[in-house]
Amino acid sequence: MFARNLNLLCNQSTNQLIPTAFSRTVAPQQIYRSMSSSPTAAQASKLSEEVCEPCRKTTPVLPASEYDNFMKDLRPGWEIKPFIGSGELGVLQRSFTFKNFRYALAFTNAVGTIAEQQKHHPEIVLGWGHVEIAWWSHAIGGLHKNDFVCAAKTDEAAAQAEGLKNTEI
Repeated sequence: MFARNLNLLCNQSTNQLIPTAFSRTVAPQQIYRSMSSSPTAAQASKLSEEVCEPCRKTTPVLPASEYDNFMKDLRPGWEIKPFIGSGELGVLQRSFTFKNFRYALAFTNAVGTIAEQQKHHPEIVLGWGHVEIAWWSHAIGGLHKNDFVCAAKTDEAAAQAEGLKNTEI
């Protein structure tokens, strides 16, 4: 359940409110962007062919030193942002723009299918002609390899989506 104005999301397993990724007030220096070049088709497909592994509360968060290893396998536009109210990075986010609501909704459904198949669910904000996707591992409160796997799968869905305006796919 989204509480957009408060920038909070309810974690249904713990019934706890947690900060969401979608805030327009994040300072630019708090955003991590990869300095690597775009992946080749072979690189991107390797990560997207992997399967998410179950996370438990005891699973370690991915160290920030490993972000670049995975970011280089994603297409441009993905950013790692901090949780709201925290200086800690922990949300992998990207915005996609579409020609209209119908195309944006179809893409949202494609990402929903990925989420169900992987048993790993993002925060999705859908609006007229745009979709914002945020991946993070709720159980561990940060990023895990699973988030990058799902982001790569999201890239593949975007590459096949109709009506996408982003030119970097």
